[in-house]
Amino acid sequence: VKYNFRPIWKPPFVSRYAAEDRCHLNGLAMHNGEPAYVTCVAKSDVNEGWREHRHDGGLVIDVRSNEIICTGLSMPHSPRWHQGRLWFSDFYAHRICSVSLDGDLRTELELEGRPSGLGWMPDGSLLVVRMELRQVWRRWPDGRFELHADLTNHSAHLCNDMVVDGVGRAYVGNFGFDLDAEIHARGPESVIADHPRTCLALVQADGSVCDAAPGE
Repeated sequence: VKYNFRPIWKPPFVSRYAAEDRCHLNGLAMHNGEPAYVTCVAKSDVNEGWREHRHDGGLVIDVRSNEIICTGLSMPHSPRWHQGRLWFSDFYAHRICSVSLDGDLRTELELEGRPSGLGWMPDGSLLVVRMELRQVWRRWPDGRFELHADLTNHSAHLCNDMVVDGVGRAYVGNFGFDLDAEIHARGPESVIADHPRTCLALVQADGSVCDAAPGE
């Protein structure tokens, strides 16, 4: 069997590579052009073991040193290096956090509902995906927190990851279907083998939205 990727790292507490979801490794932050930090939901070495710890077992790991720099998180997600700190969404705690390399954890923003993808506009504004609302919100440098883009016509279910480019365009993904319900009904193997597809939304810097990549 041939694969398109080769493994270059795994968490030190995971004993082997396997086609399983042991710790729910869900986010990667680059620093100086190299993989630097990851988020995962729990320190688990058994398949699906992360699920029972999703509310308080989250970790941030330095890939280069294998050092765990932050623990006790509530499903951390979407790590991004910004201005000398690692920022991420603390999913079930409904907050955006940042952490320094010596473990100084700081809450940057609290909000109603679950946050996901993060990014920054050229003027320094923070963009945040609000999953259930299927919207992108903007925190301006002066502290205002406002709706930036509504994705309800460009997403079939919860919105999730986001990448923001150098001119402020945001590319936002969504689940496309109720993942948890389908896994509960059919099991993960069946869902992975057969599931709906969805589109990738493009949010322009002015907040207008179109499909960047249509689903099938």
